[in-house]
Amino acid sequence: MRPQRRVWCQEWLQRRERMGSSVTILHGLQEENETLFRNYVRMDINSFYALVSKVESYIQRQETNMRQGITPAARVEATLAYLATGCCYTSLQYSTRRISKQSLSIIIPETYETLKDDYMKVPTTPEVWMCVAQGFFTRWNFPNCLGAIDRKHISIRPPQDSGSYFFNYSHYLSYDVRELRPPVLTTTSSRCLL
Repeated sequence: MRPQRRVWCQEWLQRRERMGSSVTILHGLQEENETLFRNYVRMDINSFYALVSKVESYIQRQETNMRQGITPAARVEATLAYLATGCCYTSLQYSTRRISKQSLSIIIPETYETLKDDYMKVPTTPEVWMCVAQGFFTRWNFPNCLGAIDRKHISIRPPQDSGSYFFNYSHYLSYDVRELRPPVLTTTSSRCLL
């Protein structure tokens, strides 16, 4: 039988409305330094809030008498941080977001599913692939190139009996994640990626 919960939500997580990064860091950087804001969320202020407003109706949750919901801006911020850094949910909950790892495990996949169709498309027609190849040739002087592979090692706990399969050259256990990138990252995927 499962032990009964002692608290509904831990006290340090309840201070998200006053001390979470969406309140402190995002608003502080927005008011003081747009360059640091861009570095933090990897897009400018207008693009970030345009992205939030486009997906807000899909990821907004109802406020209740028990607690306030996590704002769409905080949901998008957490998802972008996860996609950009590859940090685990436990690390993200402590890195000033003040969203529990259990909530993050629901929020990040939901928000990603909402974003992926419009912002993370893969070309499907030969014309779009040719446009991508032209972009690599024009910008980087690489003919016949369709993508650049970016790589990141994500720390893991290895499966049982995996031996040294996940041990890497940096002397820790990791999984090697690779991503295919266009010549230039754009905010709209319907245009040619030039």
